[in-house]
Amino acid sequence: MDWMIADGERSLPGVGLLLTGVGLRVRGEVTAARPDSPDEIVEAQKAHPHEVMYRLTGRAGAPRDFDVDTGQGGRHAGAEFVLTVGSDRYQVQTDGWARDVPTGSRVTVTGRLTVVGEYEWEAFALSESRADWLVKAVAPADSDDTMLDLVAPSNG
Repeated sequence: MDWMIADGERSLPGVGLLLTGVGLRVRGEVTAARPDSPDEIVEAQKAHPHEVMYRLTGRAGAPRDFDVDTGQGGRHAGAEFVLTVGSDRYQVQTDGWARDVPTGSRVTVTGRLTVVGEYEWEAFALSESRADWLVKAVAPADSDDTMLDLVAPSNG
C-alpha cells in the first residue's frame, strides 16, 4: 500500500531505484525445514501476481509473542522473529506461539511478502532486519496497492 512506502517521505519507487533501509515481512505458516533443504526463497504458489506465495527457508532468530488491542484489552495475535536466509533477513509473523519456534532452528515459512511500515520499527520494537533493495519491476495491484519485484543489490 502507498503508506507502506510513502511514510517517511518516500515516493513510490521506479525501476532501478535503490530502496535503502527497508524491511520485508512474511506472514504465514512456520514448519521445521527439511534437513536437506538449502537456505532459499522460492515461489510456493503461482497465482495472480499480488497473490503469489513464497517459501523462505533459513534460521529463526529469537521469537517473541505479540498481542493486539481489540478495544476490550489485548489478546494473543501470534509470534514474530527474524528469519535469516543466506545474508538476508526478514521479519516473520505466524499465528503460533514463540515457544513453538526454537531460537536458531532451521524453519520454512510460507506466505506473502510485504514491506514493513516505517513507523512499525519503533512502535513495535521490531528486531532489526532492514536492508537495501533494488527495484527490478513495479506493477499496480488491487485496492491501490503497488507490487514491487525487489532484489538484493550486487556488491560488484
